[in-house]
Amino acid sequence: MPPAEHDINTIDEKTETARKLLFELENSLRSFVNSKLKDNEQRIPRSFWKDWANTRKKERIPPREPLEYDPIYYSTFDQLKKIIVQNENWSQLFQEHFGRPDGIISRINELDSIRDTIAHNRILSDPDYRSFVTLYEQIMRCLSLGEERKDVKELTIDSQSINLQDSSSFKSQIDLEQYVNFDSYGINNKLLTEVYEQSRRISAKNYYDVKLRDFSIQITPWFGNTACIVMEFYSKFAKRTSVFYFYTKAKRLEHQLPDEYEKYAFRSKVYRVLPWKKNPNWIEFMKKYYAKVGPITPSERSWIVLSAPLFLREEGFRWWLTIRDGLTGRQEIFEWNGKEINDQNVKSL
Repeated sequence: MPPAEHDINTIDEKTETARKLLFELENSLRSFVNSKLKDNEQRIPRSFWKDWANTRKKERIPPREPLEYDPIYYSTFDQLKKIIVQNENWSQLFQEHFGRPDGIISRINELDSIRDTIAHNRILSDPDYRSFVTLYEQIMRCLSLGEERKDVKELTIDSQSINLQDSSSFKSQIDLEQYVNFDSYGINNKLLTEVYEQSRRISAKNYYDVKLRDFSIQITPWFGNTACIVMEFYSKFAKRTSVFYFYTKAKRLEHQLPDEYEKYAFRSKVYRVLPWKKNPNWIEFMKKYYAKVGPITPSERSWIVLSAPLFLREEGFRWWLTIRDGLTGRQEIFEWNGKEINDQNVKSL
């Protein structure tokens, strides 16, 4: 369903944020490619030079007097992609940054599609916005390969806008370990409580009665080796849901705006007790049953998700561990009842 008429002419905050990030990402990628091909301009197809010259010429039709730019700043995402994965360019200049050609190809293709929505002044959907922010972070990390990571000891929180200023300062980790080292992400009960308390504090500024409704830990051991804690808070009074993302490597908390209006009654169920406090040994469940599945293939569609979904029955929530191998398509889901961690209390779904 298209947005209401009054929404079409009003840019929302997430689209405005994505527009600013797109400007930074597109020009950063152009600058990166330009620096790699400096003194090697013959590695760029002649047809691209011709296209850039024609575009530049069109901008200079009197009475216009545009700013001066290097030719590559007239390139498209598709042209940049082709330059990066060209045989000699890839093996000699770009492979160490991006890992595998299919990874950067798929990401630029997806990015190009979302760019059209932004560039043509259409409002981004929430799924597209989340995808765009993820693509932004992944590509910017690859551009900064080799830079030293900055120590960030405290959570950096901006309750009104997405804070991505430092995302280019973290070293990309392309290679997948044979087995995922869960301890390397630093996720423990103390961190979960800190994220919960600070997220709730932000949400409570607008809704006095907010309570935790959903919670998950999402790990993508491919293309950046990242982990994200996701928490949703619900206000019964306002019927609004606030969503927060905490990225463990950047140690950054993001408030996903705007808060959504919740029209479905079944989504109003909230936790009576925090899952990690009721079952503090959840990480042992995650480790043990990941080991049963074995290492997952280094694919962009491989992921590990631990969640504690609420059920309508009296016993409340159960823990779910979802492990997907993106190359083979194999997916395993384990449900744990929160009691002793053994095959009697864990079942495969």
